[in-house]
Amino acid sequence: MVSKLKWFIIPGFITTLLFMSIVFIPVFALAGNGPDRFYNEQGGGSDGGNGVPNGGAIPPADLQFHEVNPDEVLNFLSGQGSYLTRDVDSFIANARTFNINPLLLVAITGQEQSFDPARNSDAAQVERNPFNVFGSWMVYSPGFDKSCEVAARTVATKLSYPIPRGEDPIQWINDPKNPSGSYAEDHNWWKGVKFWYQTLSAKPNIYLVPLTGGTDK
Repeated sequence: MVSKLKWFIIPGFITTLLFMSIVFIPVFALAGNGPDRFYNEQGGGSDGGNGVPNGGAIPPADLQFHEVNPDEVLNFLSGQGSYLTRDVDSFIANARTFNINPLLLVAITGQEQSFDPARNSDAAQVERNPFNVFGSWMVYSPGFDKSCEVAARTVATKLSYPIPRGEDPIQWINDPKNPSGSYAEDHNWWKGVKFWYQTLSAKPNIYLVPLTGGTDK
């Protein structure tokens, strides 16, 4: 009787182990702070982002870094009921590092996560990656500053490749023909980003030194 039970128990145990390896191991591999699969697929390194800008082109002037008024950015996010009001300094610092307009990064969080409304129960979790870099905030959750760094590096990389004549620079960030790939799968992604970028850029006193042109394309 014992020997017969062994023939049932052992195969069952092996089957359970195989099921766990198929289902749970990939889940754990994607969770946490280092999704190597996404880094490798997107051509980046473990320091985050899609590598470094190497296309040789200079981004349009209005999309390069400009000093913005942190109080005005804070007021805008507050008006959106955003949980990201605590991250204004990080938006600006990472934008400065990669020579990207801070308002473009803010606009991306508007398109991706509606500026992460504080009223939502998962606001604190979304805040760790409101740019949805490397899949989504549910897969890659390194904290705001790191995800902002990755987003800034990614945008800078995409804008470092020459923009096709007649194409909107923000559209180029999401164009599959970009040598660095598209930011999102949704081909209309750029339209939402552009809307929020223009909305922010048009606010009085948002720039410490006013921009001239470039935001009405």
